[in-house]
Amino acid sequence: MNNLEREGAILLAKLGPDPRRAQAMDAGGNFIAPLPVRMMIDTGAEMSLVSERFVRALDLRCVGDMTITGISQRPEVHQVYLATLHMPAEEPEPQLVMIPLRVASMRENIGRSQFDGLLGRSFLAAFNFAYAGTTDSFAEQDTPLVLGGS
Repeated sequence: MNNLEREGAILLAKLGPDPRRAQAMDAGGNFIAPLPVRMMIDTGAEMSLVSERFVRALDLRCVGDMTITGISQRPEVHQVYLATLHMPAEEPEPQLVMIPLRVASMRENIGRSQFDGLLGRSFLAAFNFAYAGTTDSFAEQDTPLVLGGS
């Protein structure tokens, strides 16, 4: 799938609006193509997060708020959005898997990170990943499950 990098396990994918929003935007003549993202896999994060600039650029639909306690240990309220993660898959043939995703917005430039968002346990619960230490790589082992979304 992707290699481990200095920041950790990074998934190179594309992020777009949820299918219903994308269809409505396209019908109105406002097609927005999915954007490339670098998502860090974070098994310690309960929720997936994406940079506010992607929320704005993709005009993601807000579906509510959520209080998140991050590494600062201070609870903060974040807006939650619907999106679609366009993830490359190699098995059984090269293809693109589209996965519904709920994401909270995150501030820009968290530390010196070079990633656009985090894939937390809300996303990871649908996958089995394997890490190969000899090649510093990880791979998804099963076909992704369809995640619940609205």
